[in-house]
Amino acid sequence: MLAEEDIVFTLNRTSGIPAPNVTWWRDNKPWDSTFQKYSTGVLNDMKLINLSRSDLFATFHCKAQNTKLTSPVVRTILLDMYLYPLTSRITSCLSMLAAGRRLNLACETQGSRPSVKISWWLDGSPLSDHTDTVHDNIISSVLRLLPKPQHNRAALSCRAHNPKLYDSALEDVRVLNVTCEYINSTYSRISLLKFFALG
Repeated sequence: MLAEEDIVFTLNRTSGIPAPNVTWWRDNKPWDSTFQKYSTGVLNDMKLINLSRSDLFATFHCKAQNTKLTSPVVRTILLDMYLYPLTSRITSCLSMLAAGRRLNLACETQGSRPSVKISWWLDGSPLSDHTDTVHDNIISSVLRLLPKPQHNRAALSCRAHNPKLYDSALEDVRVLNVTCEYINSTYSRISLLKFFALG
């Protein structure tokens, strides 16, 4: 089941003399007692409108009982759902990267059920050198990236998607600012040589 869906649970009790009362309970509290008695049995449709994340793991009991002298017949439903990811965010600072210097970049996502799959992309090409960890409902991914001069102004994205849900991808995109330190260093040495030559 999905969040924001509507569902209907039906219990039809066809036996019992006299005809039983059929009621739904949620987390051991009365929820729906609008049963109807027919010649063929007793029917109670329980409707759940616009399911939300708070309904995850809710427990519903359907009880059929025609006398207090006996225990009710009980059927139990545990509500489980697929949930879309809520966030996907690159948490590392990317203000300036140095070409040729490998670094670790972190991304974090949460809210999905089951756990998301995280992928990294650089200008539309997948990156595979990353490690993912799960802690409760938070998935973290660390990418090892070796910036190159041609990566300057390239788009780096961290994408999270629930493999059980269509169109569930969330991504955070950052534009890389890559500097070429070796060029600056070479320029400084040339300037220094010129200074001594002129001196």
